[in-house]
Amino acid sequence: MNWQPMFDKLLVRRRDPEKERGGIAIPEGSEKPQRIGVVVAAGPGRLCLETGSLVSLTVEVGDEVMFGHFSGVELPELDPLLVLLREDEVLMVSKQSQAVAVEPQAA
Repeated sequence: MNWQPMFDKLLVRRRDPEKERGGIAIPEGSEKPQRIGVVVAAGPGRLCLETGSLVSLTVEVGDEVMFGHFSGVELPELDPLLVLLREDEVLMVSKQSQAVAVEPQAA
């Protein structure tokens, strides 16, 4: 893929809804749940208007994210499962591979 998101944008590949629901087709008019996907590309960062510098994003490529059903812009021309989001549209992030173990302190 040659597309690179700008500034604080994230390119997210949604989970396939057919696989999520056990193959049951959900009508388009029904309430859509929160959506989960994996970040496949991220912009360089958010532009700070005060200093003119880039502030790095907290979400990284490979992170699993949850976002609202009305968030982002779907990109069916590229892939029906791709969504372009701003970082502030992400509700939660799962960084399982980067989990830090907390050691108890000696008394």
